[in-house]
Amino acid sequence: MSVSGREFPVSGGWPPPLRRHLSLPPNQRGRDFFVGDLHGYRSELERQLRAQDFDAAADRVIAVGDLVDRGPDSFASLALVQQPWFFSALGNHELMWIEALAGDDMGLMNVAVNGGDQLLAAMAERGVSWARAQLRAAVDNMAFAISVPLGPWLIGVTHGEPPPDWGSVDELTLDDWQQQVWVRERFLPRAAALRHAVAHVDAVAVGHTPGRELRAVANVVCIDTGVFLARGHLSVVEGDELLACCRGAQSNCQRNPSSYSVRSRSS
Repeated sequence: MSVSGREFPVSGGWPPPLRRHLSLPPNQRGRDFFVGDLHGYRSELERQLRAQDFDAAADRVIAVGDLVDRGPDSFASLALVQQPWFFSALGNHELMWIEALAGDDMGLMNVAVNGGDQLLAAMAERGVSWARAQLRAAVDNMAFAISVPLGPWLIGVTHGEPPPDWGSVDELTLDDWQQQVWVRERFLPRAAALRHAVAHVDAVAVGHTPGRELRAVANVVCIDTGVFLARGHLSVVEGDELLACCRGAQSNCQRNPSSYSVRSRSS
């Protein structure tokens, strides 16, 4: 198949299979860091982790998805998922890459207008099969929902709007999940439709909707602070901060994470 001069093999098992849910074991050795939409800014993540004395042998990083596009190094950011300490939810930008690499016209257009220049360049210079291999290696280790136990609490991670009951994450169809990653009404100005707490989970970290600070609505916390924007930054926070954000202000969490020193847990 050829689209815009590029060859898209019809064989090879594309699109890759997608995972609904990944449940992590408790981290008994170190800390868990939760990261907002990375968008190709791997070097900024590494800088912040160094500042927190990150220990790759004990600590973990859990991202809300959108590892790619807009920033300087999409493929290096995507490759983080190959590290044993890094986990990520699937974001809408990863789904756009999957569609584009299938030769879908709408997928190619979405990538082109949403900061996907590096993917398009890689497809032209190194070939569709090479780009597919990079994305498949990452997607095989990603999921729409990630469950992270933190002592007696449970933290959920997903990209867009979580289901009303976290206990249903394994029951949603893949089509349902592919719709959920696009939903952002909970964090839009003057939005009132999505104010409920998510059942059977203590906090849910999400991305997709950039803002200048962390924002909590009920027990859902948006940690996308627009790293690719002129006045944006990357949020890297620990689980206890997510829980405190939910408890401290159920409607809004007014704190600028760029000036916050992440606490180390002694437990």
